[in-house]
Amino acid sequence: MTLDIRRTARRPLSTAECAEAFAKRYELPANHAAVPTITNRLSSTLNILEMQDLVRYAETADPRRRQWEIA
Repeated sequence: MTLDIRRTARRPLSTAECAEAFAKRYELPANHAAVPTITNRLSSTLNILEMQDLVRYAETADPRRRQWEIA
């Protein structure tokens, strides 16, 4: 699911934006109580996918903010 969200995005996305896309697929409102948990789990998943060379950080003006893209 995480890679599918990344593949269909037209630009690099932050972890929070990935979580919003995930919630939207399951018709959850952006302010749903589960969204912070989804964000945390996606963060872990994206880190694992990075170790597997499936995703990477995109270059951004702010190096503290991660923007993910397909590797």
